[in-house]
Formats: sequence, C-alpha cells, structure tokens
Amino acid sequence: MPSIRPDLRPEPPLLRAGTRQRLTRGWTRPAEAEGAPVVVLGGDGAFGRGRRRPWPARLAALTGRPVLNLGVEGAGPAFLASDVGLMAEAEAALAAGGDVVVEAAGLWAGETRWYAAGRRQPRRLRAVSPALRALYPELALDGIDDLGRLLQLLHARDPARFEQLAAEARAVWLREAEALLRRLGPGVLALAPGGLAPAGGIGATAEGARFGATAEGAPFGAGASGARLAVDAAGLTAGAPAPAEAVRLAARRAGARAPVETPVGASDAVVAEALAAALTRGRARRRAGAGAAGRRAAVPA
Repeated sequence: MPSIRPDLRPEPPLLRAGTRQRLTRGWTRPAEAEGAPVVVLGGDGAFGRGRRRPWPARLAALTGRPVLNLGVEGAGPAFLASDVGLMAEAEAALAAGGDVVVEAAGLWAGETRWYAAGRRQPRRLRAVSPALRALYPELALDGIDDLGRLLQLLHARDPARFEQLAAEARAVWLREAEALLRRLGPGVLALAPGGLAPAGGIGATAEGARFGATAEGAPFGAGASGARLAVDAAGLTAGAPAPAEAVRLAARRAGARAPVETPVGASDAVVAEALAAALTRGRARRRAGAGAAGRRAAVPA
C-alpha cells in the first residue's frame, strides 16, 4: 500500500510519508516531466522550512524529472533507514531505474550512551543516561525535551567535556550513514553538506582518522589545552549536517558513488545545480555502459 497521503494544511504542498507518517514536501512534477523519478531522503535542508522551493523542487525543474522529497525535519540516517515506508519509496525508485539522493543530515539525531533522540520525532530528546548526568553533575537535566536545547546547554557549560559526547555522536552517525548507503546500493548519491550551515569539525573517528576542516581547510578552534574542539555551537541542532569529510568516508566504505559536495551555506539553487549535473553525468555513464554491453553481446563468439 502507498505510504504517502496528502496533508490538508493551507501551506505549500506537504505530504505525510513513511511508516511514521512524518511531514515531507512530497512530489514536484514538472509540467512535461519525463524519465525515472528521483527520491530524496534527508533532513532539515531537504525539507526546507520557510522556503517555498527547497533544493529538491529546483532539482525537478532543472532535470525535468519527477522528484519525491522525503526530507523529514531533524532526521538522520538511522531515522531514515528504520522507516519502512521511506525506504520502500527509495528502493522502488531504484528498481524502476531512478535515482536516490541522501542528504547528509542529522549529525546529532542518533542514540548514544549519553542520550537518545526521539524515534518518531528526531528533534525531541527521548532519554538522558546516568552517564551523562555523571559527566555534568552540576546541571539539572530533568524536563529538557528538545535535543538541540540539551546540546547547547552542555556545550555552553563546558566544551571540553562536551567533546566526549561529540566523539561518540560522530562515530554513531558515520556507522549509520555507511549502513544506509550500503543498503541502498552503489547507485545512491550522497549530498554533503547540503544547503545548511556546518555543524563544526567532526574530530576523530574510532580508527584515528581526523576530519572536519572548514571550507578553507583550517580546523575549528582549539581549546586552552591545544586540543582541537570539534564543535561549533551554531551547529548544535538535531538536524545539523555532517561535514563533507565524514560523508566521503561513509560513501567510500559503503561502495557508493562519490558524494556531491556544495559550499558551506550554499543556496538551494547552487545545491540543485550541483545535483542535477551529477545525476546527468551518472545517467550518461549508465547509458554508455549499457550500450557497450549490448555491443559486446551482439559480437558472435
């Protein structure tokens, strides 16, 4: 059965999609749409709150293809992968010869030993662990139900202690992003970092590799000890995008295509243009490969 139904609010077109029936922006179909669909899985940037034409809508106009925008506010890779309805839409598009774009979002919206984001509403704080209370014994954490508010409170109190949370959140995001891309297969296209401001450097992975430079290549600021602090307070929201370095690593590990990278803070128009060019190149390569295979098959043994 279809996982999508109209939402009747007097706003720009919205659809409730997936098993959890979360609000998404739904379909954009150009007047003379042709070709297989593009399905977008993502978070804040794809949803585009306050914008009538977020980048998935512009992508439809540029490619002439129908685009299904399944961006959910605050969503990260674990939320997307665990929603049977959203994944079914993506897998159906791939089976029909279409494309899937995964926005690298939801850097903090996972489940760690410190806290757990909401399963149905990823912006919400579902639980705070005893370990987090022990790390910040001077703070009263009861009654906080917004994940972004919790992150900002903890970071403001002590950025050095906060890095312990950040390190695990980054490792969790990387693992979940890799699993999502691997599940969707080698044809999936990741977007990094989308049209949003950066969440800050991503610090060290469990295997010791460091990534998280700014667009100019310089690491984010160091603390008094000289150790680089990997978090910018402006990026402390559940739906913050992951840095491009992390997306590259997740895509490489998953055997997916090289991600499309856009400048930090890029406009919807810039993001859509970069994706349209990448999708066009990808389809041209697939057509060339199919043609070559057909010619080889036609040659007598």
